[in-house]
Amino acid sequence: MSEEEVISEAIKLSEDNEEYPEAARAWRMRAAAPTREEELWDIASYEWKGVDESLGVSVISSGNAGEDFEGFNGEFWGGRPDDDGELWLGIQSEEGGELIPPPSSLLLEQIPDGHCTSEIFVEYLNDSDEWIVLGHFEISEGRVQVPIMVGEEAEDEEAE
Repeated sequence: MSEEEVISEAIKLSEDNEEYPEAARAWRMRAAAPTREEELWDIASYEWKGVDESLGVSVISSGNAGEDFEGFNGEFWGGRPDDDGELWLGIQSEEGGELIPPPSSLLLEQIPDGHCTSEIFVEYLNDSDEWIVLGHFEISEGRVQVPIMVGEEAEDEEAE
């Protein structure tokens, strides 16, 4: 994604969890509203800002359209639903790896007039293997920035 392109800001609809975990085993974005075709979600590119790749993270997803659509390294993800019909894409610490601190934000690009959603949940995986909703956001087509850390925490992260 080139920095010159217009980036819209996601609108936070609710903050379901007022405590930010210091770190988690996994983070993901999950479609909260049906996509245009309900079983497809295409993300042209994405980046979990503030995530230290040296911690050993790997991409996880509900499913994909096959080779070249896996979403590795922030590239195109042709999302397909999991067994529960959910569409999601995220990162997890590799087995035995360190926990992942909260990303400062998520930058993603949906293809305009494509398989898009208008709302997402940002979630983290707790120690009991339960996905916890951190926030619910309204997002637009095209490039959008989703703030995850807020206030002093985000300012500290951006200063580094």
